[in-house]
Amino acid sequence: MDVKITKGRLVNLISYDFLKMVLSILAGVMVWVLLFTTCATRATVGEQFGLILYQGVYSGSNDGKDFLTELKKKEKGGLSYDVLDYTTMSVTAAGNYSAAYMLSLKSSTKEGDVIVFAGGNKTVVKDKDGNPTKGDDGEIVMKISDDAQSIVNNESLYSVTDFLTSAHNYLNSNGLVKDGSVDEAAVRNYFLTVRMKSASNYRKTFRTETQKEEGVKKEIERITNLYANLQVVEKAINNAKTQGEDFLWYADRIIGGEIYKSNEPYGIDLNKLNAKKSEAEKKSITELWYTVGEVDGKSEATSEGLVLGVFDYHSDQADLQYEALAVIREVIETYSDYAD
Repeated sequence: MDVKITKGRLVNLISYDFLKMVLSILAGVMVWVLLFTTCATRATVGEQFGLILYQGVYSGSNDGKDFLTELKKKEKGGLSYDVLDYTTMSVTAAGNYSAAYMLSLKSSTKEGDVIVFAGGNKTVVKDKDGNPTKGDDGEIVMKISDDAQSIVNNESLYSVTDFLTSAHNYLNSNGLVKDGSVDEAAVRNYFLTVRMKSASNYRKTFRTETQKEEGVKKEIERITNLYANLQVVEKAINNAKTQGEDFLWYADRIIGGEIYKSNEPYGIDLNKLNAKKSEAEKKSITELWYTVGEVDGKSEATSEGLVLGVFDYHSDQADLQYEALAVIREVIETYSDYAD
């Protein structure tokens, strides 16, 4: 049989089977992409850290530095090794969709660990004629903005006191902190017996004994930083209250027209936090985040009404829910004296 490859036979093959060859190549590429997409290791909810700037809040110059990037670089008090991806995102109204709706989409996919929003300062409610409205008790009615209220009504927003209590429970219930200090042996055991099983991508990241030992070392650093951040934040809150100040931001959560929780601390009042810092080192929070307010008929950058809040996605990130403490600590130490 003559099976010699000739130019003529090659031309005939390409002429008759060209389309089949192209389709076969494309099918092969599609199968490869599908396998890669399906089997690839993805960052979990906890390994992705998001900072949301809600409608009307903007990033300041911050000396040309990205806040989260600098926080990730910090060895002490920063974001842990487990944060693989971090981003600052702006959530605003889009077309016919309100900012509240756009935020609900982020919440449904657990995007955004902390949020900075405006409208936290109470303003006088006026009637259609522009006169102050009075309540049944004869007092002038004041309220936070509708945007701020909608965020509070979102049940994913953590109360600060609940958040701090939850952090303590996490450390104590797992035996990671005993008698006021991190128990390294307990952290090692927790990492190897719990986290290695619960974190799906750990089995690929920490496969060899050497890699596992490196993982234990990083986990001890993570827990040590978490505990230190928790202590700094609580110290600052207590110091402020001792001085007759309170930089927590309080609001009512309203569900179905009824007050579900009254006067709960749902965030950090950034304007109050920044109001007291030694003049020699004073740095304005507006260099980091700001909203726009009207002063003497002119629009100016201001921190009045700015609130820093934390979302509760504990069920999806039991170990990494408390990375938000790094953000709170950084803001407290940079823009106030309360942690000194």
